[in-house]
Amino acid sequence: MSPSRDHLVVLCHGLGGSKTDLSYLRRKLEGKGFTVLSSEVNERLRSMDSIVDASSRLKEEIERYRAHLSTLKHISFVGNSLGGIYARHVIASLLDDTNSTMLGLAPQLFVVGSNRFYAFCNVCSLICTYSFRS
Repeated sequence: MSPSRDHLVVLCHGLGGSKTDLSYLRRKLEGKGFTVLSSEVNERLRSMDSIVDASSRLKEEIERYRAHLSTLKHISFVGNSLGGIYARHVIASLLDDTNSTMLGLAPQLFVVGSNRFYAFCNVCSLICTYSFRS
C-alpha cells in the first residue's frame, strides 16, 4: 500500500477524547501523503452515548467529508479504544457487499489500539492491524 492523497484515513479517538488525541499520528500520516479525517463528532461527553448513536454520527461525518473529495479511491480506519468499536460499527454499516467498497472507496486497513477487537499483524506492540484484503 503506497500512501497518496487519494487514500482517506479516518482517525477515531476513545472515550472522553477529542480529535487532538491522535494529532501526532495525523501529522505523520499527512506527512506521508495521506488524506486524514480526525473525527470530532463524538468528542468529550458525546463519546458516552450509545455505540449506535455515536457510530451514526461518525458515519455521517465521513459521508460529509467524502462528498467534498471526489479524488479519493481508498479508505482506512484507525480507532483508539472505544473509537475502534465505533469504527468497527461504521465499517459494517458502510460496506457494500455487492462491490466490496465503502462510499465507493476500496477499504484497505482497520487499525485498533487498546480495545478488545484485536487482529494481529506485525505493526507494533500497541497497534494491531487487520487488512481488508486478507
